[in-house]
Amino acid sequence: MPLEYFDSPDMELVPPEERLAGLALETPQPVQGFSRFYSASGAFTWAPCRVLAYDRGRDLYCIEWEASQRRKWVKRLNLFFANESRIGFRFRLRQARRRKDEVERQARYHEYVTLQPFRSLVTLDERWRRRLARRTGKVWPHPVDAFTEGVLAEVLDVYKYAVKAAIVNHQFMDPDQTAHLLAANVQPVKISQPVPPQGCVNLTLLPQGREVASQGQQLAVAQDLGLEPFSLLLSDVQSASFLARPPLLAAMHAYYEELDMREVVVPDIKMSALELPARLSEFVRLQ
Repeated sequence: MPLEYFDSPDMELVPPEERLAGLALETPQPVQGFSRFYSASGAFTWAPCRVLAYDRGRDLYCIEWEASQRRKWVKRLNLFFANESRIGFRFRLRQARRRKDEVERQARYHEYVTLQPFRSLVTLDERWRRRLARRTGKVWPHPVDAFTEGVLAEVLDVYKYAVKAAIVNHQFMDPDQTAHLLAANVQPVKISQPVPPQGCVNLTLLPQGREVASQGQQLAVAQDLGLEPFSLLLSDVQSASFLARPPLLAAMHAYYEELDMREVVVPDIKMSALELPARLSEFVRLQ
C-alpha cells in the first residue's frame, strides 16, 4: 500500500499555497527542496530540486531536479522542503511507516485467520434464534425477513472469525507454532479493548480532605492526601451535571416515554380536531 495513505494531514503545519506563495510574485521566487531520486541500480538519494506548482485536487507537487532538469509530480512524503524542520519531516516519515506496518500486520493476521478451516460446533442455531427473539420481546415471523436474516448471517460470520482467531492466538503460546507463524509473516495482533464511558472527577482540583478509608465503624484518617469522601464527590458531580440527579432523570424518562409514538396506531394523521400543541395522551384519546 502507498505510504501516503498513512500520512497525517495534521503534521502539515504550513499550507501548500503558503509555502509556494513566492511563485505567484511578479518576480517568482523559487522554492527549494529535496526529493527521492532513484539511480539505475535502484538506489535512491534525496536530490536537490525546485518546486514549481501544487495541484490541490490530486494533492501532488510538480518538481524539477536541479541536476537533470527532469520534472515529476510527487506526493508530500516524497518532498522535503529546504526551509522545513529536518527532524520534523523524519518524524512524519517514521509515523507513516509505523502506521503502514501496523495496518499491514493486521491485514496479514486477518487474512490468515479468515482462511483457517472452521471445525467447531456452531451454537447459533434455531434454538439460539428463538432465545434471541424472546429477549427482544417480539414475535419473529417464520421465515424472517431478508434484513434480519442478513444481520444474523453477519453475527454468525463474526462468531466463526472469533473462534478461529482464538485458536490462532492460542498457537502463539507454543514456541514451535509461533516460529511457524512468524515464518509465514503472521504476527500477533493486540486488540485494545474500548474504554467504557465514565464520569471522572479531577481530585487534584478539589479541596483537600481527611477521610480515606473505612473499616466497619473505624475511619482511617490522614491529612493532606487530596482526597474527598464519596458523598462530597457525588455532590460535586451532581452540581456539575443535571443528568446526575435522579429526579431530573426520572422526569426526562417520563417525558420521552410519553412522546414515544412508535407503538401508537394513527388512523387520522391530520389531527384537525386536536388543538395544537397537544399531549400524546390527548392524541390517543381522540383516536
